[in-house]
Amino acid sequence: MKKLFFLPQYAKGQASNPYCENFIDSIKDSFDVLPKPQTRLPRGLELLLGSFNADIYILNWVESISFLSCGSLQAFMSLLAIRIIKFRKKRIVWIFHNIHPHEGENFWSKRTKKVLFRYSSMIITHSKEAANYAQKYSKSAVYYRPHPIQQKVFNVWPDTVRDCDFYIWGDIYPYKGIVEFVNEVVKKATPHQILIVGKATTDGIKQQLDRYMSSNIIFENRRPDYDEVAAQCQKAKYVLFPYIGNSISSSGILMDTLLMGGTPVGPNKGAFADLAEYGCCITYDSIDEVFNLPSKAISIDPNAIKSFVKNNSWEAFGKWFSGLI
Repeated sequence: MKKLFFLPQYAKGQASNPYCENFIDSIKDSFDVLPKPQTRLPRGLELLLGSFNADIYILNWVESISFLSCGSLQAFMSLLAIRIIKFRKKRIVWIFHNIHPHEGENFWSKRTKKVLFRYSSMIITHSKEAANYAQKYSKSAVYYRPHPIQQKVFNVWPDTVRDCDFYIWGDIYPYKGIVEFVNEVVKKATPHQILIVGKATTDGIKQQLDRYMSSNIIFENRRPDYDEVAAQCQKAKYVLFPYIGNSISSSGILMDTLLMGGTPVGPNKGAFADLAEYGCCITYDSIDEVFNLPSKAISIDPNAIKSFVKNNSWEAFGKWFSGLI
């Protein structure tokens, strides 16, 4: 069984984003996944130390390492690690999550992407837009596969759900465009009921959203339980993803929203555009289109969602990936 190194790795249940844990669980029967170090190491150092040990390397968000603490040093170590892996003639699988890092671009992120496009044995994306972008620069095969969906069973929270036109959930980052969307709601004085439940990642975002609070705009600065989110997704008319910028490609919470029975609405790009082709998402080209949705009462065929969820489970992804390798 080939030895596989996965970056990054977290202790079970510690990552706010379960993507890595789900990925490892889906392939662990096909590969000897190297154990995570007992002590949490800086990501660049973790990759450098691991570059001598495995046959296959699955790398996630490496291009964003330069935005971490001591980022330039960590980025240098990760680039050195990539060259060591190639010198050893081992395989690099780059999971190309976003066309550009959410934090933006700098010298090290651009350099890391250039090296990964050159040295990766294969690149996997979760949106067609990212795949088309990667194919312009990659010297290896590029594969598109929708973001896998983690199957869950949810309990009902009838006492907590509220009527709303647009429900927004998940950690609140600048690239999600939530502040900009709420600003438009206020500027246009629309009557739509907006419910935002998510943890602001900066004090600035929290303060801005707090200022917009009104009878029709509710913001709760907390991480909701998945059972609560599932109940609210089904109660809300639409689950909105007002993402902005050019960094968005795939979205895990978009897939969770489908699983929970919500009606997702997002910009006509990345995974949102892909899911619209499957009949599982409503997309828009301008934010003005969003404000007209409640009056149109557009719905999604539940059978389309059921079929998509069934065909894109983590189990199915793991089998596909193992066969690909």
